[in-house]
Amino acid sequence: MKFSSESNHKITSTQLFIPLSLGLALGTLGDTILYVALPQEKILLQTGLTTGAVGLILGLNRLARLLTNHPVGTLYCYLPRRKIMIPAAFLGVIASVCYALSTNITLMIAGRIIWGLAWSGLWIGATTMTLDISTDENRGKMSGILAFTTTIGLTICSLTAGVLCDWLGFHLAMWFTVFACSLNVIVWLFFLPETITSFRSKKNQSLLPQTQSAMNTRSLFKISGFIGIPLFAQNFVYNGVIVSTTVLWLERFLGDGAKLFHTFVPIVTLAGIYSAFRILIGATSGPIAGAFTDRTGNRKTALVIMLIFGACTTFLLGLSIPILAFTGAILGSIATGAISTLVYAWAGDRFQSESARAIGMINSMGDLGSALGPIIALNLIPLFGLPKVYSSLGLIFIAAILSILKV
Repeated sequence: MKFSSESNHKITSTQLFIPLSLGLALGTLGDTILYVALPQEKILLQTGLTTGAVGLILGLNRLARLLTNHPVGTLYCYLPRRKIMIPAAFLGVIASVCYALSTNITLMIAGRIIWGLAWSGLWIGATTMTLDISTDENRGKMSGILAFTTTIGLTICSLTAGVLCDWLGFHLAMWFTVFACSLNVIVWLFFLPETITSFRSKKNQSLLPQTQSAMNTRSLFKISGFIGIPLFAQNFVYNGVIVSTTVLWLERFLGDGAKLFHTFVPIVTLAGIYSAFRILIGATSGPIAGAFTDRTGNRKTALVIMLIFGACTTFLLGLSIPILAFTGAILGSIATGAISTLVYAWAGDRFQSESARAIGMINSMGDLGSALGPIIALNLIPLFGLPKVYSSLGLIFIAAILSILKV
């Protein structure tokens, strides 16, 4: 039996985003540590992994989400948000325990699959709850606020991840994330609001509406698939290739580390600082792009502009001139913050009450990009070198532009 829901517009953005973003930040610390630390040789020795396995490990959770995003998105059409969000947060605790106990690839694989299921529930839920409390007049702004507040949390995670690994070592750092994820569950139990006020049964439908519903499902998959391609491009390039090779990219310019304020800072810590700085810059572009398109009403044009911008920045990233390469990194961060905000706001515009299912499909596109990025990059870099791989990433953005012209 399916239900239609009534959103709770009386919940303010502050009431939702403070506990939501805090919980997402606490829950993603372990995942951030893996991305920041795993490519480094000394961390590989502590975990018993090989260099070739890193790409698989980093992408496995996203491959798992390809199977879980749609069912979870559909489940949000049947159940209140908290009944999915809080169990998903608890799965994050289990995933972190697997990382902490891992001395070989088996437990690491188990943890990544569990985390894939957990993040399906967490991110689809976060986006759906945001759309629940938004209106046609502020949907872009609210999507931008979600991106901004979540990004602040991820920035703190990136700063903390490198420091924890350098200070405590991999396994103790992961036990710290178990505590953080457990704290997340407690915070949400007491403070996460329910954004759906009531459910109305729709069990007395005729055969004609059911046929129409099937047609709408096919249309939903097709349109949300095209809308999700820019998210695929962004996640492939930035959340896949660039995030998984940040340490390698920084080593081109900084070697094993650098002195900051007369203190030598190891490269993993620098990678965390750099990732935090890049994420923080991207956080500002989401709310601006969302609020701007709320007024203009043309999210598609804004999305095309940001994709062109992203294509240009990847070329700069591949250059060997430090000032140009770091400029590309900063400008690329602006593009990433805007692209994801515009994609989710556009989905909310198009699908309204069916947005949870659409977001499941869109997230699958994004997860496919994030999963393929590390695997492809870490196999191509030994063949062609990091600069050529980075410079060719703009082609992904160009393909995304061509795809959304059909929507």
